[in-house]
Amino acid sequence: MTVLLLLVTGAAHAGDFELCINGVNLQGRACTGLGGGTGGMRNQQIVAVGYDAMEIIQHSERMTSGIDGAGRSHFVGPYRGNRFMKLRGKTFSCHVSLDARQFRCVSWLPD
Repeated sequence: MTVLLLLVTGAAHAGDFELCINGVNLQGRACTGLGGGTGGMRNQQIVAVGYDAMEIIQHSERMTSGIDGAGRSHFVGPYRGNRFMKLRGKTFSCHVSLDARQFRCVSWLPD
């Protein structure tokens, strides 16, 4: 399976981004600002932050969770939600900052 990850910053909203997989964003719409084809691309990790990471954390089947020495919460498990259908079943490692303002999830790479 070929996966392409592209982050595009929005001109109107600094800090907004678009997460793209094979030319389609997580809402199923074509990505803006995506050029060229995906030929020859390798599998890449999917990185989600902010609200997208919160969606993954809230709708994952927990394999494990815990709190590290710095107070960050960690969650590991496959995504089971319906919002990002292309990510269903993909396993993510996620963490939440001590102040619960930063959320980040990274997918596991296949063998």
